[in-house]
Amino acid sequence: MESPQAFGPLFEEKKDGPRLQRAMRLVRDSCLGTAWKSLREIEKETGVPQASASAHLRHLTRPEWGGYLKERRRSEDGAGLFVYRLRPPDSVRSADVPMKPAARLRMIRGAVQRALEDMDAGLYLTAKRRLKEVSNL
Repeated sequence: MESPQAFGPLFEEKKDGPRLQRAMRLVRDSCLGTAWKSLREIEKETGVPQASASAHLRHLTRPEWGGYLKERRRSEDGAGLFVYRLRPPDSVRSADVPMKPAARLRMIRGAVQRALEDMDAGLYLTAKRRLKEVSNL
C-alpha cells in the first residue's frame, strides 16, 4: 500500500492497512468487468460503505494502486445517480483514440493537482512522473 499520507495523518499501517487493503480488493473485484454498479450496489455486494467505496474507486485509478480506468455515467433509471465500472490498465484508451477536449482538460487538471499534492508531501519523483504522463496527453 501507499504511504500513510495517502490516508491521512491518523493512519496506522499495523491497525488500518489490512482493513483498507481488504476493502480496496473487494471494491476492485466487484467493479471489474462489464456490469455498471452504483455505490449502493457496491455497498450491498461488498459491505464497504458508499463513501469508502467511492474513495477506493478513486485510489484504484492511481498507478501505485493498479492504474485502473474508472468509467462513470448516469444510471438509466433517471434518479440522477452515477454508476461505475473499472477496466484493467491494459484496456485504457490509447493515445491515438480521440478524447473530448473537456475530458482531456479534466484529466490534465487532476494529474497536475495530484502532482502538486505529491510535491507538497515531498514526493518529487512521483510528481515528476505524473507531470511526464500529462505531457503525453
